[in-house]
Amino acid sequence: MQTHSYFDYILTNKNRTVLYTGVTNDLSRRVWVHKEWRDLHEEL
Repeated sequence: MQTHSYFDYILTNKNRTVLYTGVTNDLSRRVWVHKEWRDLHEEL
């Protein structure tokens, strides 16, 4: 039997005005993607 781990997460934007929620099986990657997306859109 194979075991899978999933994580519920709550992330926010820099000003803490928006919450992003979800489920992932790779929490460190999800946080990295969130930060990269935020940094990319702050430059625009």
